[in-house]
Amino acid sequence: MKRKSEMQAATVATRKQYSGTTIQWAQEMLLQGFAPAYVAQETGIDGGYVRTLKFRLGAKEMQPARVHDSEILREFVALKPVTETETPAPIAAQKAQAGRFGLSTLDIVFYTTTATACAGFITAFQWWGLPVSLVYTLILVDAMGMAKDVTLQKTAERGGAAVIVFEIIAGFAHTYVFNSVMWANYKSLPFEIEQVIRGGEVTWNNGDKPFFVAVCIAVILSASAVYAVDTTIKKTRERVKNAAK
Repeated sequence: MKRKSEMQAATVATRKQYSGTTIQWAQEMLLQGFAPAYVAQETGIDGGYVRTLKFRLGAKEMQPARVHDSEILREFVALKPVTETETPAPIAAQKAQAGRFGLSTLDIVFYTTTATACAGFITAFQWWGLPVSLVYTLILVDAMGMAKDVTLQKTAERGGAAVIVFEIIAGFAHTYVFNSVMWANYKSLPFEIEQVIRGGEVTWNNGDKPFFVAVCIAVILSASAVYAVDTTIKKTRERVKNAAK
């Protein structure tokens, strides 16, 4: 009885030397079949105490050849604590969240194209263009917000797909507004537009050029908005991975 009491006291004393997270890490490795010596080496826990944990868990040892299995090792590297209270994932999330509301170059590009599309909607539909512009803006702002949020990356992909659809629609608004602007100022354009008589009918020489230029501008603006959201999603993921290393 005395011997048993001494062993229990030694076990309690040993357990107090390590954090609960470290002990849990060791237990998980033992349950997966890692040898006690290897667990002790990785966790820094005394080998005798690791064997005591193995005995309590009734864990079976795996074959030595599997100890260095890369997939299993990757699982348990993620379990190893950075400190007693924090792990890399929360730290990475905090850093990503900190930059969520910052204004980047891509934000400026994104919101400039959004404002231009809204101007096109309002120019085309007058005050009826206001509700269209509001819905369009809110969806795009939400999509960009998700792109910066590390906790919503799967949903952010859905938002990115929505941006593609809405930017195809916005392309018509871009085309309309820039075509209208160029025709309102056609005399100052770098190419000459003039009325000519052909086959007894009055036509415009180079009259198709303002439309094609407007289409090119629309493609550039819509593609820029899609690029801004997609790149923001990828940058957010890279920051999280780098912060977690």
